[in-house]
Amino acid sequence: MDELIQELIETIKIEETLLQEFLDHLEMQKDILVKNDVRAFEESVSIQEALIKKIRTLEEDRILRVRVLAKGLKMDESELTLTRLVELSLGQVNTEMLEAKKSITSLVGKIKKVNQVST
Repeated sequence: MDELIQELIETIKIEETLLQEFLDHLEMQKDILVKNDVRAFEESVSIQEALIKKIRTLEEDRILRVRVLAKGLKMDESELTLTRLVELSLGQVNTEMLEAKKSITSLVGKIKKVNQVST
């Protein structure tokens, strides 16, 4: 079970890195739009699509790992949120999970904010 939790943490950390790249890319895209550089924007969209694909793949992986953890803990997978995992974990694992949760929550909020400004 501990190994599965550690794998989940690693997946979340990679997802966190990709979300940060995505956010950075969105902010760069705003500059490209201001400059009205069509070619750069098209390249930017391709990069954005590749990042989204990687994030989705990690999301699917994370969901599968949570499903296995939930089964091992005899819980419904819908109840096994990142917050609940933080509550269940101890020591260093707890700290890593808590930091990852805070970071991902912050990144998602920033991405939503950038998207709202762009639309």
